[in-house]
Amino acid sequence: MIQSKDLINLFENLGVDLFTGVPDSLMESFCHNISKHPNHTPSVNEAAAVSLCIGHYMASGMPGLVYMQNSGLGNAHNPLVSLASKDVYGIPMILLIGHRGSADDEPQHLHQGRITRQHLELLDIPVIDLINYNDAEKAFRQCQLEGKPVALLVQKHVFELCDTPQELLHTSREDFIREFVKHIPTDSPIVATTGKTGRELAELNVSNPVFLTVGGMGCANMIAQGIARNTQKTVYILDGDGAIQMHLGNLINISCSNIVHVVIKNGCHQSVGGQPISDPDFNFVAHATNCGYSVAKTIDVNNIGDELRTAINTSGPILLEIYVSGISRDNLSRPSHTPLENRMEFMNKL
Repeated sequence: MIQSKDLINLFENLGVDLFTGVPDSLMESFCHNISKHPNHTPSVNEAAAVSLCIGHYMASGMPGLVYMQNSGLGNAHNPLVSLASKDVYGIPMILLIGHRGSADDEPQHLHQGRITRQHLELLDIPVIDLINYNDAEKAFRQCQLEGKPVALLVQKHVFELCDTPQELLHTSREDFIREFVKHIPTDSPIVATTGKTGRELAELNVSNPVFLTVGGMGCANMIAQGIARNTQKTVYILDGDGAIQMHLGNLINISCSNIVHVVIKNGCHQSVGGQPISDPDFNFVAHATNCGYSVAKTIDVNNIGDELRTAINTSGPILLEIYVSGISRDNLSRPSHTPLENRMEFMNKL
């Protein structure tokens, strides 16, 4: 088993002085330790992290390290191919990738898990399984020698376990969601962002049409926009601050008047271990206002009923930001239906 601090020290000794990326639960201990490192820069998405390493290499001559879940390869694909490739600028870097998608994993990870190695091979990125510290040094040497990115794949149980209890500073997200559904019409569609937000909503078994965006972090709000264009009903989005930051430009395109966009703000990537997001203090209210939302405001759980009643009678789009704690129950269940079944049920109810 690899100790995160020892691996970070190894990379430091080799000369790596930039660590950036988006966290994954398979690397929870690594991500927690690197988040405290002076040479760490959290990224809103994986493409931005790869691009940061490109600029860093050109200014310093040293490879950076990008950590990500394998689903993040989709975001990273463009700069890896069109910029970092040996056929273009030839930028060495290390990609530390959590290889999600084992047989007992969640359905949204299975397809990505099956194609991860082929995806990297298609990108002409060498793949090394991280089993011991020698593999890390090998990846560093190889990316420099070949002048291109090299991937280190992380399987389950490679890193030590991580225990990072968090303080309850606000109401829990689960308590907020339970209160939220009491105050909206039962036929109104709800689109929930990826992660534990959807799982907490699913446990309530509400009668509303509910779409659980189990993958595609940052895509829930645009899915909701597509729905809102085709219904007169008010469409509610339960979104996360980390998810929105991943594709912040989406808010420019949220234009339907029948959207109530609820931003659940806990300042962390709670579903993969609670690591801080790129900017925990980002002002979503100001950003939404600049993007053309008709109303954008921070609300309190104690007045959620009044705020939602006002919202449903106001021409939107409307953004309501609420602070919650970055904790959840350990025994939180997973949806019993498949994503395909969820999609079909949602369409039938809608």
